This record gives sequence, structure tokens and C-alpha cells, in this order.
Amino acid sequence: MNLTATTDLYGLIGTPISHSFSPSMHNKAFEKVNENACYLGFDTNIDKLEATVQAFKTLNVKGWNVTMPLKSEMIKYCDELSPEAELIGAVNTIVNQNGKLKGYSTDGIGFFANAKDKEFNPENKTIVLIGAGGAARSIAAQSIFENINELIIYNRTFKKAQQLKDELNEEALKQNIKIRVEALSNQKQLEKDIKESDLVINATSVGMRPDSEEIIFNPDWLSPETVIADIVYTPVKTKLEKEALSRGCKILDGLGMVLWQGAYAFKYWTGKEFPVDYIKKEIFNKE
Repeated sequence: MNLTATTDLYGLIGTPISHSFSPSMHNKAFEKVNENACYLGFDTNIDKLEATVQAFKTLNVKGWNVTMPLKSEMIKYCDELSPEAELIGAVNTIVNQNGKLKGYSTDGIGFFANAKDKEFNPENKTIVLIGAGGAARSIAAQSIFENINELIIYNRTFKKAQQLKDELNEEALKQNIKIRVEALSNQKQLEKDIKESDLVINATSVGMRPDSEEIIFNPDWLSPETVIADIVYTPVKTKLEKEALSRGCKILDGLGMVLWQGAYAFKYWTGKEFPVDYIKKEIFNKE
């Protein structure tokens, strides 16, 4: 990478950020497409967010990613929001156009781009989504724009799942999409729904290191016809994914979502196509 006095700056804000693939992923992509830009990480907590945003605007940082715990808080500094960001009240990507900030949420669109890349078409499908936090909200919102048949949201805290349904319901009704919510403690209903669904998504942190032997539901409920997705990517193969593979299921791993959400952020920033196949090989060692 040949840095110059006119190199554009992009970055990542949130805390912690030391585990993030984004700097290596985007810097490799900038280099590959001959974009005079670099991407850095800025460990930022909520108390520093306002000052960080002002500094980025002053220094004309062209865009940045937003991770936890800032995705919702960042909304108040945006001048414009994409439809999915407005729907869920959270952003993970900012485009700075001469001091005017537009916020996007690329987690959901990245999730479904990864699904389509793995030849899973969500249209008219029934989806079980476990979780109602940041990534789950983005996936749930995007599912409404993917013409699915039904979304069933499970969460430990039923009230949080119900709140997510309430936020999505108006748009879902326009698209004639059904949403149902259940408490994760209702294991009998969860078993039934998993057996009757097309796609089951773990959008919680269950199975993440150091608790990598944890699993969110009984894998004996799985059949080869069910597609299993896990947003956890440390470890690269979670316990849930291993159990699903051993039962003949197709899986959608967390790294694929990381890759594709980054691809959309890159396109919003530069107008150029993200070199997906190159980054798969260079960063994730995948063909």
C-alpha cells in the first residue's frame, strides 16, 4: 500500500475492536482495486462517540464501520438513514459526504448475500431466528425485504423479541410476511419450529470462544433438509455448525456474513465492487 498526502481514510469505531477482520480485509481490498485509501481501527466507547464523530468530520474521514456498543447511539449523529437502518434504529456503516452522514446497516444484507452465495434463496422460506440483539435485529429487518414467508423469533427475554416484532410488523404486513415470537424456554415449540423451518439462525453469542462447547438447541432436532446459520466466527466452526454438518445440513458460517457485510460497506464508500473471491482467499483462506 502506497500512502500519500491524498490517501482517503476509513475506519472502525467501537470497543473492543482488536479481534476485527475489517482492517486487514478492507486494506487488502483497497490495494486490489487500486483505491488510494487506508482503513484503521479506533477503540471508542460511548462517552467518546460525539468527539470522535466531530473529529472524523473535521478530518474528512470518508466513512467508517460501527460495532458494539455504538450501533444504536450512532443514529443520533446521522443526517440520513437507509430503509433497513431506519427500521431497526441501528447502523454499522457510515458514509461521509462533505460532512453529511448517511447510516446503513449491512449486517442483514450481508447475511442474505452470503446465503445466496451458498445457493440458499430465502424467498418464500420459513426462518427461525434465535436472538433479538444487534445482528439479529439487522437480519430480521432485512428478511422482510427478502420476501420470506414467515419469521419466527426466539429470545431468552420474550419482551425483547416482542419489541422487535412490533418494530417490524408494519413493514411485514405490507409485504404479507408473518412474524411470530416465542420464549427460548419453550423448547417443545422450538423443536417443532426447527423441524418445520427451512433456515435456523443462531444470532446470539452462544458457542463463541471461550465457551465454544456451548450449543443453543438440541442438534438431534436437525434434519438434512434444514440450513443452519451461525453468526459466531470465533471459532471458525462452532459446535452448532459441526453438529449440523454431521447430520448432513448445509451451513452458513459467521465469516461469510463478515465478508459480505464488508463488501456492501466497501461499495457504499467507493462505488467499486468488493473483490469477494480475492478476500475469501487472502483473509479467510477459502476458495
